[in-house]
Amino acid sequence: MPKRILIIARDFPPYANSLGSVLRMLKLGDFLVDSGYEVHVLAAEGEPVSTFGYDATLSRFKLHYVPDRFQRYATRFWIRQQTITRDSDTVAKESAARWVKTRLLAYTYKSIIPDGGLLYAHNLADAAQTIAERFNIRNVIVSSPPHSTQAVGYILKQRMGPRINYILDYRDSWNTLGIFAAKNPVTRWISQRMEASALNAADHITYQSAPVLTKLNSMFFNVSSKATLVMNGFDEKMSIKRSALKTGSDTITIGYFGAINDIPSSYRNPTTFFEAVESTKLPMKVIFFGDINLRGNWDKRLGEKLEIYGSVSHDEALHRMSEMDILMLLHSQEQGSDEVIPGKLFEYIFAERPILALGPDGMESRRIVKDEGIGYTADASNKNEIERTLLTIYSDWKEKRLPEVDAKKLSTYSRQNQYRKILPYLLDVQELGCDASIPSSTH
Repeated sequence: MPKRILIIARDFPPYANSLGSVLRMLKLGDFLVDSGYEVHVLAAEGEPVSTFGYDATLSRFKLHYVPDRFQRYATRFWIRQQTITRDSDTVAKESAARWVKTRLLAYTYKSIIPDGGLLYAHNLADAAQTIAERFNIRNVIVSSPPHSTQAVGYILKQRMGPRINYILDYRDSWNTLGIFAAKNPVTRWISQRMEASALNAADHITYQSAPVLTKLNSMFFNVSSKATLVMNGFDEKMSIKRSALKTGSDTITIGYFGAINDIPSSYRNPTTFFEAVESTKLPMKVIFFGDINLRGNWDKRLGEKLEIYGSVSHDEALHRMSEMDILMLLHSQEQGSDEVIPGKLFEYIFAERPILALGPDGMESRRIVKDEGIGYTADASNKNEIERTLLTIYSDWKEKRLPEVDAKKLSTYSRQNQYRKILPYLLDVQELGCDASIPSSTH
């Protein structure tokens, strides 16, 4: 009998707005196929956005999609935002009506605990049960956020009990993270009870950052006995043509890959960093790739020190990373910073370039960079500290004493080595104590 597994992730290509939100489950599925599993993926269907160059990987899965109005709204709105011509009067008038509709839908989505996906939780649970019964699937992994997917896992476990092995995966915390936690005391109480039920229902829990477990144990109850740290990482299967380190150049390059927004509420706000670059007067070039939204006149203030490019494919991004002297991480808000380990950290390691981690002092990725000796850290809100760090980086670069980053020596941070931790918790028919087939049941 073939080994089969079901992954439930509300966001999944081609109906997801960004690669970052789906990469953990996309890569996990690929690893499980390599490990001999037939991988089924259940996700919400919206408007097609992109496969992000992962058509070959997606072809290895059995894909199942359930129509979802909120997913369709989210992807359709994102597509439009990427294609509208903001100078068009017609579009401007049309956008006013769409703005109202968008705000109403967004308010509706956010007013539901924990999010609008809860309205479709039973639909996903119905589909999941059908898939599990039809294909005799024992192991089910549910990934969140959005945290409404935890309701899907809970419903499925209540229906099927010991016939499935339910693994709850945390990409980000829920009630223990300010970004997602409900603010009203009543809704917060309801939200916490929902998460506690999901934790109780799970046969095992995986989480991507050490502080996640500490906070779960503190807010709810001790789940350590059924929890495993499974970090993200770099993919050993990806190829990268690393560029040789530059010599004889007078200009140091700092690269950043991902989303940036300089509005005050953004948690990826580069304003203080830009101010430090401007004031140091160093021969430096800051190069940004990704979804870049800058409202300030930084292009004029920094001139040739700033280069901005759009998003590139994953393969090209890795190559571009290796062309930089320094690679930068940025998290500009205190809230939620403790468990922040962006996927870029591991890709920067794979590119074998020193890392500049900017964020609050307790940020987990800052700790990793410091403990592994693979770069520099500074408080993202402290201009003077960033200035001093940039001066140190430039001096080390000129003297050819930048920290060494060796992906082979840091192989514990590969996705393959991280995902192997899950395998012991994937149970077969005998271990579950069930018959060789799952009998159908009424939904």
